[in-house]
Amino acid sequence: MHIRTRAAVLAALVLIVSLVAAPVAAATAQLGAVTVEGDAVVQTDANETYLWQSEPFSVNTSFATDTDGVYQFCLEAQSENGSERLSCQSQSVEEGTTTSVSFTVQNVSDTELAGETQLNVSASESFNSSSATVNRSVSVYVITKDGDFDDDGLENRVEVRYGSEMNGTDTDGDGLQDGPEIREYETDPTDNDSDGDGLLDSRELQIGTDPTNPDTDGDGLTDGEEINEFETDPKETDTDGDGLPDGKEVQQHGTDPTDPDTDGDGLRDDREVVQGTVPNDEADSDEDGLDDTEEVKHGTNASKADTDGDFLSDSTEVRLGTDPTDPTTPLVLLAGLGFLVVGLVGFLRVFGPDDVRTWVAERDVVSRVATLSATDAATNGSDVSTSDGSSTTSTSPASVGSAESTTSTAPAAGDGSMETTDAEAADDELPFDLSDPLTDEDEVLKLLYEADGRLRQSEINNSTEWSKSKVSRLLSRMEDEGKIRKITIGRENLVTLADRVPQSAESPFDEDDS
Repeated sequence: MHIRTRAAVLAALVLIVSLVAAPVAAATAQLGAVTVEGDAVVQTDANETYLWQSEPFSVNTSFATDTDGVYQFCLEAQSENGSERLSCQSQSVEEGTTTSVSFTVQNVSDTELAGETQLNVSASESFNSSSATVNRSVSVYVITKDGDFDDDGLENRVEVRYGSEMNGTDTDGDGLQDGPEIREYETDPTDNDSDGDGLLDSRELQIGTDPTNPDTDGDGLTDGEEINEFETDPKETDTDGDGLPDGKEVQQHGTDPTDPDTDGDGLRDDREVVQGTVPNDEADSDEDGLDDTEEVKHGTNASKADTDGDFLSDSTEVRLGTDPTDPTTPLVLLAGLGFLVVGLVGFLRVFGPDDVRTWVAERDVVSRVATLSATDAATNGSDVSTSDGSSTTSTSPASVGSAESTTSTAPAAGDGSMETTDAEAADDELPFDLSDPLTDEDEVLKLLYEADGRLRQSEINNSTEWSKSKVSRLLSRMEDEGKIRKITIGRENLVTLADRVPQSAESPFDEDDS
């Protein structure tokens, strides 16, 4: 009987324990993510939230459970200075629902909370001491407005104003701390290139340029372009001292801002710009036959083919030995040469051997020498006297090279008759096939054939639309090859086929005695 009683009691106890334990084991509870909002929240970056110690804020979360009941929710804060319970509240929770939980905190100024702080929310069933407590927390930084959390020389309130990092001394990574950027250099602590000129703020301070001005010297080039691209001085408007700002050299003239004489022709870049020559090309700017360097040596104007305006190009005067800067010297030379030649020929006609006197008489050397002198002088239609008192008229440059034939008249030495030489008619058959692609030389020859063998060089320039320098080089090469002749008349060249050279331009001693 005693044994039965004990068994019954034991069975009753097992039943009671199972009835009580079963619901507790089945109960579950869960808190959602904890967030912080309100005036106290001043900055959130890199998963770090900063709170003003003196401003209100709220802490929010959610709670869900599968058991009806009354739950207590508490908010506690813990920092390196200690921990403190900030608020507690009770709420009824229904099974299978999610309940919002929110705490409002006016400020934590009267606490010892500072620096990194853990805000912890806990939930436990109010009338069930055996129920488990559920916790969820969030990390924040409690700071004061006048403090300097990262010790970069900026108060926390100033960091908020400029958007710099609260916990980073060099927000933009330019090598300058945020404090000096604002207070000393007036640069942007959130932009490593405050003026956008291609140079870091710290680099600009190192080389002495203004990190808030993209063009420190105001020459038209940004500081970055000057350092990284053109190797000019960003603190000097005219790096090479040639009188041209670096920006104009690069953007307008195509010259080297680090070399005062870009093309090495002896003329400084600014002088070439003023007088109209090409400062980045050492060729013959005025195409007078003298390179710019030679013009410097002779004191002539490299942008003007005839410096002294005497109707002889500078190169012609240099070859003749006259002064290309003095319009009177060619006349003196030509007059002297004329008298000398005429006197020599006259002497040979009277006192020379019989064969020489006969040759001179037959070819009327005196008249032809006078005509040649008149052509070389390129006077505008003036008369030049011959040895016997008659006159020879030279053709003006404007008429030379036209399709009209050029006539030179002079009295014959023997019988007083007049000799007239017309340009030969152009050959109907060109020395190349027009159906084939024409070379540059073919183009020139075609123009000459169409113009009866003679053209001014300027007309070739206009017809081909090539550059002057290209035409000049091509004609020089063709003359070297014996295909054409260039005859200088006044300030331009007359171009002829090799077999169509005007008789007045030939030397009388080039002809055969036959």
